[in-house]
Formats: sequence, structure tokens, C-alpha cells
Amino acid sequence: MNSKAGAPASGGAIGAWRLAAFVLTLAASVAPIFLGQAWPELFGDASRLAMACTPWVVIAGWPSGNPVARDWPLALGLALPVWALAGWLDLRLDLGPGRLQATLAAALLMTICLGEARTQASSSAPRAYALLWLLCLGALPAAALALSWGSGNLVSDGGPFGALGAFSPVTSLWRDVQPAEGDLARRGLDSALFCPASLVSVAMAVGFAAAARRSAGGRAR
Repeated sequence: MNSKAGAPASGGAIGAWRLAAFVLTLAASVAPIFLGQAWPELFGDASRLAMACTPWVVIAGWPSGNPVARDWPLALGLALPVWALAGWLDLRLDLGPGRLQATLAAALLMTICLGEARTQASSSAPRAYALLWLLCLGALPAAALALSWGSGNLVSDGGPFGALGAFSPVTSLWRDVQPAEGDLARRGLDSALFCPASLVSVAMAVGFAAAARRSAGGRAR
């Protein structure tokens, strides 16, 4: 036998379940594009790019209980053609290149950082990473939406949605789907790369990479 039964995979090809998740994510990111083309009134002038980016940011960092291979490059390889098509459609809607550049930059940064954080944490601190991922991509968006349900403007900067959602990659990107007028005036490349959600993603990647190095050094000794 080449390996013990039940032993975690530490590299190489990603598992079948992960490939299936990528295929489902691809379908989810393509769906708004085709639905918007078939029924233009369904989404109006909402950003197809922001809708297409959000599922990939979620799946790139999806927690794993076992050591995993670095697979965010595959996720990007599948996502980029979809993002390019969605961006082209947004340009046809006259949404403005500056707004699209900001959305794309934020999505790229978050996908890479969360994917790398997932890889590093899977062999050093999987439970801590899973809790942090659930907080940032699950609990914060849910709490923000619940608190802002009666506000009448869920994408505004004001109120609890803006305060809580700013730290979540999900709500940060989702606000770009149809941002408020104030967001459009401030939304630029700098604000996308240095927004709280982007900084949280970078901090997770750096922090769990450092934890993985410490864990590897401890095992070597």
C-alpha cells in the first residue's frame, strides 16, 4: 500500500469534491450573465462583474479539515474568462472602467489571499481558520443584512450594513453590484485595495502563512 487509509492528502491534484465545487461555482458565476442577457430587466444596470466575482471569493477560501494542495490558481484560471465577459457586458452598460477596475482588483486580491490562507491554515490551524472564515464570510454578512433589513437601502455606507459589511469580502463585493451614489464617487482602485475587507484578506494570508512556518519548524525540531 502506498499510503495509510484515511491519511490526508498533502499536495498534488485536488480532490473530486473540490473540482465539483469549482464547477458549481463556475455555473453560479455564469448564471447572472446569461440571465441578464435573456431578461435584461431582471438585473437592470447592476454589475455583472461583481455578481460573477462573489462566488469565486467564497469558494477560494472554503475551509478544509485536512492539508490541501494550493488550488486557487485553478480557481482563477476558471474565473478570469467569466470575469472578462462580465466586465465587457458592464462596459456595454456604461458602468465606467474605473468602477470595474476597482471591483476586479478587489476580487483578485481577495481570491488569492483567501485561497492562500486556506492552503496554509489547512496544515497548521484549520479550526481557527474555519472560525475566522465563517465570521468574515458568513456571520458578518448575515448580521449586517439582518440589522439593515428595514433600512430600505441595503448597500448604503450608513448604518450597521456599512459598518459590519465593510469587513466581509462577500458584502464588500456585493455592494459593488449596485452601489449607492456616494459609493460611486469614492470607489477607486486605492479604495478597493485598501478597504477593510481587502486588508482582512491580506492579514489572513500573512497570519496563517506565518503559523504554517512555525508549525513546520516545530515538527522539524
